[in-house]
Amino acid sequence: MSNDAWKWLSTGAEEVISSTFYLVGTPIGNLGDLSYRARWILSSVDVIFAEDTRVTSSLLRQVGLEKRQLERFSPFEIDDSIEKVISYLASGSKVALVSDAGMPAISDPGSTIAPRVRAAGFQVKVIPGPTAESAAVALSGTISGGYVFVGFIPNTKAKIAEILKGAKSLDYGVVFYVAPHDLRKILPLLAELGVVSLSVVREMTKLYEEVVEGSIDQVIDHFETTEPRGEFVVSIDAMAIESAKEGVSDAQLVFDLIVDADLTTSEKAKRISKVLKMERGEVYDLLRRA
Repeated sequence: MSNDAWKWLSTGAEEVISSTFYLVGTPIGNLGDLSYRARWILSSVDVIFAEDTRVTSSLLRQVGLEKRQLERFSPFEIDDSIEKVISYLASGSKVALVSDAGMPAISDPGSTIAPRVRAAGFQVKVIPGPTAESAAVALSGTISGGYVFVGFIPNTKAKIAEILKGAKSLDYGVVFYVAPHDLRKILPLLAELGVVSLSVVREMTKLYEEVVEGSIDQVIDHFETTEPRGEFVVSIDAMAIESAKEGVSDAQLVFDLIVDADLTTSEKAKRISKVLKMERGEVYDLLRRA
């Protein structure tokens, strides 16, 4: 590393610019992964927007950045939160956004903010940090080529089938997040849809980091006897999706997708009856059992 680079590291000499919005990556577990640059930006901005201010407050306290101004970036009031960010920028403030862990705007409520801030006439800068998705791919070594990252996986068979079919058609692997309470439901669905092997990584960079990999049956058996705890990233190579088109019929896919839609029972019955050419009474019987 050059002397100039070492000087920058030792002085924190990057200018933090007024009316600029910073997307700042934070550790996914180990505090040592907070970069010097990220710490410098967080110490220099006027306000930090956070997915959960309690989580961020704890992080800042542990790295010696107490008493920073925090604002909630609400996942339930996205438009209001973005307008609040823009209001701060319009007043000349230096603003940062962080998520609870990893890179903001990657599978979290901040995914639409960067283009809207730019459209409002303000500069956006990214301060890169860890992401669970790429870290899991590197750690597991499961993916042999390109892959599709889908964020948190839907927990219905029809939607998972669509994802697997799409990835298989591209000869891509699939990487996704799973909440611990959904893991035991998702794994058997993957097996039914033609997945033959996979890797499940949990608690990366933390004390109980674990990689569980092997055949789908081996992984299912492991989590039948081991309570799923922590954050999970699942990686499936393209070669491990044996026959993505088998396991669920096109009619079943249509039925499941309509059932999952935010519609009244009457509207669901009407659509299923029309698309699948079924009697309305027969559809109602299926809906009662769904």
